[in-house]
Amino acid sequence: MFRTERVFSSLVMTFLVLVMVIVCFGSSPMTVRAQEAPPAGRGVTYESVKLDLGDTWESLALRYNNDLSVSTEQFVSEVKRMNHMHTDRLHPGCYLTLKVCTAD
Repeated sequence: MFRTERVFSSLVMTFLVLVMVIVCFGSSPMTVRAQEAPPAGRGVTYESVKLDLGDTWESLALRYNNDLSVSTEQFVSEVKRMNHMHTDRLHPGCYLTLKVCTAD
């Protein structure tokens, strides 16, 4: 009976470790949709930006949203999606990946 319990315990632990690996490494937070086409006549780069005290979504959009076809709301939504964010809170000292359009 003791051997059966030990085998069962080992299987459960293996399953839990497998689930943790899938949860932790299943989707990388640095994954970005690179297949998106840039706006006509413009290139796209991705920048890692460190947040400063006082940064807001609006200040980030004013500084980095240089694609005139994208509204502030769309810019914020895209940044949150790219960085796997589910809240509106910004934390000074943290980094965000931003898509920045450049002139060709």
